[in-house]
Amino acid sequence: MKMEKLEESCQRWDRLLKEITSDPPCKFDLVQLWTLSCEQNKLEELPAADVEDGEEFTKAKAVQTNLLRAIGSCKAVEELLIRDASYGRYGAGFNVLTPIEWELFFSKLQANPNLRSVVIEGSESFYKIVIPHFTAYIAGSTTLENLRIGELLRQVNVIPKSRICRLDEETVQALSDALIKSKSLEFLQIGSLEVASIHILLKALTGSPRNQSIKVLEIDEFVGWLGYALPNLLVSENCTLKEIVLNVLTCSELDVEQCSAIGCSLLQTTSLERFTLVTDLRSEVDLVPTYNVQNAMDVMDELVKASRGSSILKFDLCILRDYMDVHLTSWLVKALNRYSNLDRLQLTTSRVAGFEMHELFPIFEAMKSNFFLQCLSIKSISAEGGWKHLTECLQLNTNLKRLSFEDCSILDDESFKSLMELLQVNIYLEDIDFGSSYSRSDGRAALVKEALRRNKAYRFNIQTLSNAGLAFNGPKSGRLFLCGSPHGGKTRLRMTMMKTRSKKSWLRKVVSGTKKTKGVEVEMLRDDEDMQVSIWDLAGQWIFRALQDLIFPRASQTCLFVFVFSPLDDNQDKMKPDLGQALRSELTSWLRFVASNSQITGHCVPHVLVVMTHKDKMDNQESGWAKFIVNDLQEKFKGVLDLHGGEELYYVDAHATKEVQPLTEHILRLFEESLQRRTSMVPWVCSQLVSKLAKRPVEIVNCPVWGIDTLYSFFSQEIRILQAGSFDLRVKSERTVLEAVALYMHDVGSIVIIPNSDMVVVDVNWLTHKFLGRLICQGHNFHVKDGSAHLSPDGFVAQFELQEILLKLWTKHRRQGITFDIRVLEDLLIKLDLCYLVTSKKGETRFFIPSLFGKGESKQLVGATSQHSLEWTAPQSPAADWGHFGFRLQCHDKERTLLTSAVFPRFQIHLRNRMISIGLEMIQEQFDCAHDYIKIHVNGCFIIVERGGVSGDHVDILVRFSKVKQRERAAAMSFVRDNLLEEFRAYCASPKGCPGVALSMAIIRPECVKKLTPHLHRTSNQVVLVEELKREFAESVERNLQHAELDGKQWGHDNFLLDYQHTWPRVPQASLLPHSEPAIELLERRELEEVVKAVRKRRETSLQELRQVVETLDANLGDTKSSEKTVVAPANSDEGSLEISLNERDAELVNLIMFQLDKQHGVDDGLSSLEDQVQGIRKDLARILSIQREMRCNLMQIMSKVDRMICYTDALKKAKMPRRPFLTLEDMGIRKRLGMAVQFGTPVRLHLLCESQAGPHIIEKQPGWGVCVTKENKEWLRLISVNSLRIAWYLMKSGVQLIHTGQQQVKEPELSELGIGSKGALTVTDVTLDSLKARDSMPLVPGDEMTSEAWTFLKNCLAAKFDYANDFKLHLVKYRAPTGSINDSHAWLCANCLSRGQRNGILSKVGQDQLAN
Repeated sequence: MKMEKLEESCQRWDRLLKEITSDPPCKFDLVQLWTLSCEQNKLEELPAADVEDGEEFTKAKAVQTNLLRAIGSCKAVEELLIRDASYGRYGAGFNVLTPIEWELFFSKLQANPNLRSVVIEGSESFYKIVIPHFTAYIAGSTTLENLRIGELLRQVNVIPKSRICRLDEETVQALSDALIKSKSLEFLQIGSLEVASIHILLKALTGSPRNQSIKVLEIDEFVGWLGYALPNLLVSENCTLKEIVLNVLTCSELDVEQCSAIGCSLLQTTSLERFTLVTDLRSEVDLVPTYNVQNAMDVMDELVKASRGSSILKFDLCILRDYMDVHLTSWLVKALNRYSNLDRLQLTTSRVAGFEMHELFPIFEAMKSNFFLQCLSIKSISAEGGWKHLTECLQLNTNLKRLSFEDCSILDDESFKSLMELLQVNIYLEDIDFGSSYSRSDGRAALVKEALRRNKAYRFNIQTLSNAGLAFNGPKSGRLFLCGSPHGGKTRLRMTMMKTRSKKSWLRKVVSGTKKTKGVEVEMLRDDEDMQVSIWDLAGQWIFRALQDLIFPRASQTCLFVFVFSPLDDNQDKMKPDLGQALRSELTSWLRFVASNSQITGHCVPHVLVVMTHKDKMDNQESGWAKFIVNDLQEKFKGVLDLHGGEELYYVDAHATKEVQPLTEHILRLFEESLQRRTSMVPWVCSQLVSKLAKRPVEIVNCPVWGIDTLYSFFSQEIRILQAGSFDLRVKSERTVLEAVALYMHDVGSIVIIPNSDMVVVDVNWLTHKFLGRLICQGHNFHVKDGSAHLSPDGFVAQFELQEILLKLWTKHRRQGITFDIRVLEDLLIKLDLCYLVTSKKGETRFFIPSLFGKGESKQLVGATSQHSLEWTAPQSPAADWGHFGFRLQCHDKERTLLTSAVFPRFQIHLRNRMISIGLEMIQEQFDCAHDYIKIHVNGCFIIVERGGVSGDHVDILVRFSKVKQRERAAAMSFVRDNLLEEFRAYCASPKGCPGVALSMAIIRPECVKKLTPHLHRTSNQVVLVEELKREFAESVERNLQHAELDGKQWGHDNFLLDYQHTWPRVPQASLLPHSEPAIELLERRELEEVVKAVRKRRETSLQELRQVVETLDANLGDTKSSEKTVVAPANSDEGSLEISLNERDAELVNLIMFQLDKQHGVDDGLSSLEDQVQGIRKDLARILSIQREMRCNLMQIMSKVDRMICYTDALKKAKMPRRPFLTLEDMGIRKRLGMAVQFGTPVRLHLLCESQAGPHIIEKQPGWGVCVTKENKEWLRLISVNSLRIAWYLMKSGVQLIHTGQQQVKEPELSELGIGSKGALTVTDVTLDSLKARDSMPLVPGDEMTSEAWTFLKNCLAAKFDYANDFKLHLVKYRAPTGSINDSHAWLCANCLSRGQRNGILSKVGQDQLAN
């Protein structure tokens, strides 16, 4: 090796060494880092260990040793993976190291206090080198808890015998002795080791002396006579071992005698708590020998029988099949109904398209009555159909704890609703995993996670209350919310409703128009044995929305919203100008508010009723126009809210008891119906406590804020009275029960538990009306008579000013008899995430309190542009050294949801607390807030988080980072993703946010970020949804593959495959010109990997379809020689076992593309090995190229066989005859029909398809040849139509889309299916293209002699009458070299395909004179 190459390699290693030692990541696989680095830096070019080469060798080994020492000494490593280079998935590995270097490495690990897990897998020779040095570490380590030796064969779809390793006796004995000496090891997993080696290792657990720390033993490959050694382990005196897991790959090797011995041993064991048998059933093509399902059932039956149904025994079934055949499905259903020990079922298909839902319907049905299965895992499942059926079957299954859908992207809108409905009904599911392939840009995963968290808390509370012996009954609590615009008459309506219930005319009398609701006023409308309904009167002014967000019912409690609309203007003296527009606007605004704040359940959605007031002041009392608007909005919000239609629209005089009485009764009937539909149960004492607090006893009136201990004491005393003294638990248990009771009271709105404190508000009306409502009035100058209003342009208020305001409120409370410490008010604001206290460098203390103190504007303006403009901090580096990127989180459903006004201000407080938790100093230079934005400066990166949109429907995150430092962009991206994007999503899904909003992620134009374009001009056309960009990018890759000629020069372009560019439009007001940017610059590396993997999966599916068509053609043509098969690894297979054969040009292309990706993402060559995605993209690109080449060959083979099917003879080939004719009716467009039934005298038109190697396609606006069917030509035209059918059918079965040259796909063409009857006559039935494609039974027999004559007829007609270029827009071309299996080298191509082929240099156009010859 040349010295300069060594110098360059050493420099890269030195940079990598600095990365490791200076800032080691907390959880990072450093051995994987080593192996990736070895491959990236071409370690194989370094001198071999046994060849000394002077200075060159010495320097190379010095760099290698230094890096090894750094990895061993790194205190941050927690998981250590050591893999062999011979078939490991990460390339060159540790087997290139010498024994001395291994000893150095493990000696350094001894001092690591954080290493918890080690995995070693490799070949026999690799183990022989590594294990002798590793045993000393095992014996001496005090932190090692998990150890795996050998590869897990159950994770590999294809298992060669070479994977089973036999270790020499000396190595195994040394390992066994080390296990005996280990004091910290708790989990031992034995993988692909030979049986004799496993037997020796088991002696470390059964012999004397033996290991005294291992609690869990898992054996991955359980075969042969090992079954006779297990009983000794089960009945041994090892009291530490609690669980054994056995993976049985060959059920036939476990005979009846072995099963009986194991089962009997389970009856005798005294310390073992769980014995799990994992039965791995795989299809014949994947594994040899075949595992018969009957063998598995015999084994399971014998174990159950011998163990007498011991609860220790558990079964896991792992199924890997191409298709779920009837026999296997029937067996699985029987197993689900038969074995109470069946704990886990995993279904995996090697079919790249995944399982079809209907294949699994019988299994889903069995889940209805199965109450033992704990985990259901489905790996690779189709997104089409059946998801609702699955959720319906699981609604009554209370035992299933975990659902796993690996390699699935199935959460479309309907699937998501079905899933949320399942989580609403079935509270026992603990985890749902959608795998790594589920899109990270879809925010609905956060809502699922929050629903699972909510159910977990509910399960705990119900279990706690049940264990306390409390009696349960049906739910009876509900909340009625009166909402609407200001001056709508809500307060008057509330008082009249209260009057109708109390039958007392003097109740709460006030003079009409003298009282304005401040905040939220709360009263109990009905409180009896059947129902407890509280009424919440929401102020209409927008300034109170922050408070309304705070008290909104986040739990899935029964609630009803009454929208009150007044046709009069704010002055109450005349009609609003446009009543229809006013009603639609105001109602839509409140409906979006309610939908955004309501948890997505898919089952119990909030009810909304519309009431129009001021009937007494209206001359025209006709309300038909209002009913029409309500019905229209009812349809729009269907599935999100239950807006009652126009037939339930009430038009009342809020003062008239007779008119309000029917409305009140109707509302109570709706509550009664809703409560009857609910299946949840509520402790009886909780309902009684709600009534007790609603009556506002004197202790509540005098002190509305209690300590948590005071509340628990009150509850304990009342419960003992209600339970007649039977409530007598231990102190610890009693407190847990009281916590559960308090949480229920909080959920129904009877009390408010203040988070992260010991305070509880027991008078909710005091909090929402007398305290926060009046404080908001002070902060927004709303009906403040004494001139004491306080406005804040930036959201900050001096501490002394806030204390003065609180003092005035406290003084007023004192006069009303309310007694508590004034500091309680300040603590309430802080603990409710409404403010925080900061101290400036000058010593000034201020409160940031944006929710309660306004900017002094008459209406809410959103975005930084309302009162100020943002600027980047003055840079110390040139502009060229800064990079920029930005993200937008926006409502997935913009029409029906929004980010409510309180979300962003409270998130500002929450984010500050988050930044403190990760060690960021809370000084103004690092974290600064104002109305509608946050500024963060961390690690040289500047970040702005800004709320925007007309109604605040999105949040923008703008980032500026230094391009000088290596990997700064990746670090900034990681920080933003983990601490801002995911944090905001989680916050939004939580009860503090907008649990009804799903957030989608979009990318902001980098130039907008660089220039800090005002929010007004940062419109929707300056952002692109990540999912939309990924889809467009994937379509571009597909197009490039579809039209690329594999033998052309185009494959040499470095950016050919990933060359899609997104175009940003012009914004003249912001000086933004049209600009295009490559998708690889906008997307993250892992998002690129997702796109490439998805393309690969679709290509593998298409390749399978092509192979099936070849087989069908062989059968129809009677070919005795079967087509040669190539094994395609499924998309979920082990990457390490995938062998990819690339020619030199393909390999060069992959390297060029990867270099381009590294360049675009700013990843240094020496550090790009840190990115795991590099390897994933590299292998997927290589696989795509390989698949595409095979697909092209298969397609050409299919076309050649189709030529035989339609009798396209060698004579026709020599005559250069077009081979893809089809007929259309004369009066229909070219897209309408491919081949119609030909009737006498019918005018038809002959067309020809372009014969591109990428797939034949229709040529748009092709004139063709018009002809009228006569007696003479009828038969020939009929046979041509038959050929058209054969061609179209095989094209569609091959997955070839009939597209126009303009690349506009015909998604749902109005084709008519051509069926061939028993007599050969044509029949027509109107079906879609999909139906035609699905018909496998169509008898497409090869043509006969008459078909050949039809070709002769067509040849003579075309030769005599037509100019192909003008009449058919086709040109004859000649390929420069034969490709694939096609024998002739000519084709008729359209202008686009001709131009593309000429650019690639693979064909030439044939002139008219050559055509004549």
